[in-house]
Amino acid sequence: MPHYAKPEIAYGDPIAQPKAAKGFQPLPPRPAGDLKATLAEVAPLIAASLPKNGPLFFHAVGDTGGVDGDEVERRIAEAMQFQIKNAKPNEIPGFFYLLGDVVYKHGNPDDYRDQFYKPFKRYDAPIVAIPGNHDGYGRQTIPDSSLDGWKLNFLGELPEPKWFPYRDPMRLPYVYWVLETEWVNIIGLYSNTEGFLDEPDGGQPQRQWLAERLADTPKDRAIIITVHHPPYSLDDDHHGSPAIGEAIDWAVDKAKRWPDMVLSGHVHSYQRFTRRVGEREIPYVVAGAGGRANKRSRLASVMEWPGQPLIKLPFKTKPRDPALDVELVAADWTDPGFLLLSVDNAELRCTYYRVPFDESQPTDWQDSFRLDLKSNTITNPR
Repeated sequence: MPHYAKPEIAYGDPIAQPKAAKGFQPLPPRPAGDLKATLAEVAPLIAASLPKNGPLFFHAVGDTGGVDGDEVERRIAEAMQFQIKNAKPNEIPGFFYLLGDVVYKHGNPDDYRDQFYKPFKRYDAPIVAIPGNHDGYGRQTIPDSSLDGWKLNFLGELPEPKWFPYRDPMRLPYVYWVLETEWVNIIGLYSNTEGFLDEPDGGQPQRQWLAERLADTPKDRAIIITVHHPPYSLDDDHHGSPAIGEAIDWAVDKAKRWPDMVLSGHVHSYQRFTRRVGEREIPYVVAGAGGRANKRSRLASVMEWPGQPLIKLPFKTKPRDPALDVELVAADWTDPGFLLLSVDNAELRCTYYRVPFDESQPTDWQDSFRLDLKSNTITNPR
């Protein structure tokens, strides 16, 4: 079987078959320290104005790079900016967390102006990120160019004469890093080009780091893991990444601490899964319709199997491991969109807003849920 062929997936299985990490790209040298940044460091204005008891609001979506035109990502940026301008004083989104694939198709630094800075030039909040596979591919004619553009613009390596007028480049700790706030730690991972945290034969530094960060997060603080490749997906192209799901579970077992939410991109659609572990419910959310898919035919469709019934929501998935309890609760395969999240010491809320291709339609609320951080249970208000 050629390495690019899609493996056969059994009916209802949200996880692809394991594959080799043939395209794994070496990571840049890791700096010393725990790779942490505080809210005051990345979003000082919102950090200074937040009420003592929260909540913290922020946006998230992945796969924004508009290589074939920026109209869709520009409209998403405008819709997020509308929420900033019209929010109550204590509900202003403080930043945008970009879930990878900032530019297409090979992370070229020259593409940041048109695919990132210009479309988001009127978005008034800071933008932080993790890299996606397209950010890490590197230019095919330039050796060792993996992550060149991402490092320049998110690790503070862009020379000042090349800064763009719309916003300053971000200065994040590393390609995987933790954003620490009073109410939530957002642990961002880099899943490289093929959906692996670490090179299979090169040790396990990133999953070890993940376990350490899970373990040292204060018990009264929520945890969101962000990673570009989703552990679960029922789309007809990528499917869920087995290596990512396995690595997260390994780190959880090592740290004896579950995340409260896992947030991903990569698949150009919206999907919300609920994973049940004993009495705990964990939302695994895929939000990868951020602009790259600039027409409906480029969005990821729901998987179909010959001779099997179509997936209808809610759908109990059928993973190979019968002990894995994962249900697809909500999904949108028809339009782009973005997430608005809020979190305090009691509750995490998440709402998905569609930004329809048809400009005559208004941006509308598509899915919403609340996670009680005390009981670890999800409610789905309508």
